[in-house]
Amino acid sequence: MSENKIIMLIVFGLIFFSALTWSVYTYNQFIQFKNMAQSAWSDIDVYLTKRHELIPNLVEIVKEYMVHEKETLVDIISARNKAVGEADNQKQIPIENKISGQLGNLFLLSENYPEIKANTNFLKLHEQLTAVENDIANSRRYYNAVIRDNNNLVEIFPQKFIAILFRFKTGVYFQASSQARERLEVDL
Repeated sequence: MSENKIIMLIVFGLIFFSALTWSVYTYNQFIQFKNMAQSAWSDIDVYLTKRHELIPNLVEIVKEYMVHEKETLVDIISARNKAVGEADNQKQIPIENKISGQLGNLFLLSENYPEIKANTNFLKLHEQLTAVENDIANSRRYYNAVIRDNNNLVEIFPQKFIAILFRFKTGVYFQASSQARERLEVDL
């Protein structure tokens, strides 16, 4: 073999080895983000489960005072039951957003009922739900950051080729509901 052929084989070998190393590294990044997203969703799910456990207690306390707000209470329990029964994370997100909005409405409506505001059990549940909502918000921020990084990796060049080859997809953000984005009117 001539010296030029040996040099060409070495160059092609280095190029092939470099491409293979890059491909393995990129594939492993995709796996890492997939696992991080699953872990982040599990954290959110823990807090959502906590919230789901608190809602029936809250509704039970409030229903005896809020006779005229029965529809609100039925909507909250209905959404809660739907969320508990949903196995697909991406389908659960809008349901959870609806629950957040409905709980906010419930707490706003409770302002019209001084007996509820004086009930110590209601106050404790309100504090617990507020803490859980804060935990959900923090977990949602982390989840969305992981999804953003994953989506960037899926969509940027040249990593997009690995994403297409191994069918890695972009994730869906856990966004605020349209109800939460609406301007709140406060009548003082």
